[in-house]
Amino acid sequence: MENIQRKHLSNFINTSSNKVEMIAKIFILTMLIASICMSTASPIASAGEEEYSDYTEPMEPVEMNLTGTEFQGNESGLNISVFSQSSPSYRLGYLTVTMKYARGLRDTDGWFNLPDPYAVVYAHYSDCGVDRSIRDETHYVQGTTYPSWYKVMKFGWGKWKYFNFRIWDKDTTWDDRMTGLHTVYISPGVHCNQVYYSSGRVVYDYYFQTSSEVCYASC
Repeated sequence: MENIQRKHLSNFINTSSNKVEMIAKIFILTMLIASICMSTASPIASAGEEEYSDYTEPMEPVEMNLTGTEFQGNESGLNISVFSQSSPSYRLGYLTVTMKYARGLRDTDGWFNLPDPYAVVYAHYSDCGVDRSIRDETHYVQGTTYPSWYKVMKFGWGKWKYFNFRIWDKDTTWDDRMTGLHTVYISPGVHCNQVYYSSGRVVYDYYFQTSSEVCYASC
């Protein structure tokens, strides 16, 4: 009788051990399948959030102005942002652009050295149906990623269509691009704008006076 009881107890222990081992194997297999599914699934942005990816060089600007529309384009392999407040046509008037300052630009000079940023502006006008441009630039600010220029560029009276600008790093050999090219189509009035890049932002304004009574207004 005692031997029979021992046999039943041994069978029960073996059966329980096998069940525990099977449950453990099933749990491990389930966790492995779940990890594989999570690694292969594409990320989904939660409600109210946008999904952002890394920017490529040169940095892509994003215009922050509630009255305009943003356009994205590409020319010669360079990222370009175009901001339009009106239809892209020539307008007769007096154009003034003020490059104010930039904040948090990327360091193009690397360790133990800071860039010397300056802005170059091209204003485009019509000369008997031919598109021409006038160039102006700010002074460079030595050793900073937070330059302030406050350069007023009075391009004067003409049939203007748009202007564009880029931030450069002044160097002894050749200058480096710090941002992509940003283009603004001109419309009448005073416009206070800032453009955001993947690293930093640039603040500027422009004034376009269409009447014969020309005076400069600033934001």
